[in-house]
Amino acid sequence: MGKARVSLEEALHAVTAANAAVWQAIAGYRYMTDVHDKGEHFELTIFGDMIVSKPFPGLAIDWRYTVHPERLPERAQEVVRYTARQAIMDTHDAVWKYLESNRLKDQYLANPVLVLLRALRLAYAHRADDWQFKDSPLPLQWRQLQLVAGMNGKSVSETMLLSDQLYLMNDAIHLLDPNNPLVAPVQR
Repeated sequence: MGKARVSLEEALHAVTAANAAVWQAIAGYRYMTDVHDKGEHFELTIFGDMIVSKPFPGLAIDWRYTVHPERLPERAQEVVRYTARQAIMDTHDAVWKYLESNRLKDQYLANPVLVLLRALRLAYAHRADDWQFKDSPLPLQWRQLQLVAGMNGKSVSETMLLSDQLYLMNDAIHLLDPNNPLVAPVQR
């Protein structure tokens, strides 16, 4: 029995959902900082891997916790950071499964978007802060970032900002579907 084939639509859906999750977290961050400025408590609802500020009707709740006003900015940044890292892992997995199941993986092994996604996935999944490019052909250029062995001594967190992660997810959508309207206005 072979692996199930992953369609382009399934891969695109997973990548855009991951991208949307980060934007939701950013919106939540803005809301949490507004609440902080008012001195109010803020309640987050954690449902599996989803973090929401207001529970949806009928959503089974795993657990809740209250963040006190003085801790809101710190907690809000953690939510965005965690969500972005999870989104990068989900994006990598969706793209990788699509390429693998459609026998396209070998064509893209030297693509900077895939190489960077893979390196970040390894770092984030193992809660590491070092670069591991495995057998990727280096050096490669992704946007303004030169991908080289050891990354000149800089760690993942020193190199990849939130904006870089958003551009990378956008580039992953472009890799799968260059004509997708979500990526048309983004300069490469």
